[in-house]
Amino acid sequence: MERKEDEKETYEECGSFELAPFRDSIYQANPLINVRKGMDTLQLRLFALALQAVDPWNETEFKQIKIKPAALAAALGNDKYLNVVPSIAKKMLSHTVKLPPQNPKNPKDKGGESVIFQSFRYIGDEGLIMKFGDDMKPYLLQLLDKDYGYTRITMRQIFPLSSSYAWRLVELLIQYRGFARKNGTGIIERKFTVEELRNVLDVPDGAYDRIAHFRSRVLDGPIREINKKTNYIMSYESIKEGRRIVAFLMRMDISNVPEDMTDDTKTYEASEKDYTYVKYPSQKKRTEEKQIMRPEPVQHVPSDGSLRRELERQGYHSPHMENLFGSKSEKSAAAE
Repeated sequence: MERKEDEKETYEECGSFELAPFRDSIYQANPLINVRKGMDTLQLRLFALALQAVDPWNETEFKQIKIKPAALAAALGNDKYLNVVPSIAKKMLSHTVKLPPQNPKNPKDKGGESVIFQSFRYIGDEGLIMKFGDDMKPYLLQLLDKDYGYTRITMRQIFPLSSSYAWRLVELLIQYRGFARKNGTGIIERKFTVEELRNVLDVPDGAYDRIAHFRSRVLDGPIREINKKTNYIMSYESIKEGRRIVAFLMRMDISNVPEDMTDDTKTYEASEKDYTYVKYPSQKKRTEEKQIMRPEPVQHVPSDGSLRRELERQGYHSPHMENLFGSKSEKSAAAE
């Protein structure tokens, strides 16, 4: 989902509230990706919008997030969703997930049910107000310090999906993007038993017990949506024991999504700023902020303005255009 210029003013900072920008990507620790979230599609979208306001590297405490009604309607794509957000907010406030142990080697650490949000409410003209609960800190903050890894998900790929099964399939496969980088083909592979897939996809107990119904409703339909609405191409192979299907080998081609083929252990891009955050593997907590420009800076700029016109024709816009070209060359071009 790309941010529109006319949406920028609908976000604001107010007292203790934190600006909620549209970032390109959201981040979660891998144990949180793998848990049964129990959310429908609208809940997953609201959860993702909250994740966009979280800095997974530098923040140590959660801040309160506010999204005004106009921005929320723009994000969800339809004003009608605002009518159901108040009731969804009550569900989100009480919603829990069963978190795994942070230290599996410690027999006293058994994990357990935890609420996701400390506050989650919708107030008339003010909008949606959210704050993650402290139990989420190990799974959303200071992710470089965690041994269990994290997953980056590109918002513009996942947000248009209307099926919660499709959303979760993308999350679960993207977690294994390192497999695609290692094999050099851009293909992710991940195997699930039928029971594992039913659990992580939140399939209700007793629903789609027949494998043909399960494949049709939980896999085939959502995968068609993924292949239609995203740049990913997903497929699967049934694994049998005798005549019974016991597992599925899921495959997803991510080669058409360049950002998913990059190593994000080295760079973190916040799209609302023109910055790249470079992380040093030897010093996990150290970050360096560098201002970058896209495309790469040029050594010579034609005085006739042809390069700038071509970049604008291609849709390139940046607050650094004046620094890149300089007002002097523009004036000389105008004089000519």
